[in-house]
Amino acid sequence: MGTKPAGVAPIDRERSPKKDLAKQVALPEFFADAACATAGLAGAWDASIHGETDEDRAQRQCEAISVCKRCPIAEQCYQFALENVECKGIWGGVLFVKNRQNRPAASA
Repeated sequence: MGTKPAGVAPIDRERSPKKDLAKQVALPEFFADAACATAGLAGAWDASIHGETDEDRAQRQCEAISVCKRCPIAEQCYQFALENVECKGIWGGVLFVKNRQNRPAASA
């Protein structure tokens, strides 16, 4: 995966978008097979981290998306995010931001 971008706080596996969302919505069991569950980079899937630069955010998100590209449930993850407005961050290799249509910010 390479090194962590400068200025990015250490990753807290307890503070990931999927763990935060799990407090609001029951996550399907297929998430147990997600590559991000064992990647050790939980915060990498956040839409943003307070205090990081645009360059650091882009590098972190590229690293997360590269994990998604190898994930056996990437399509299911993406579909789950499309169906749940609470989802933000990277899901199935696509960055989701909250907006009126709850559509991905950009495609992977």
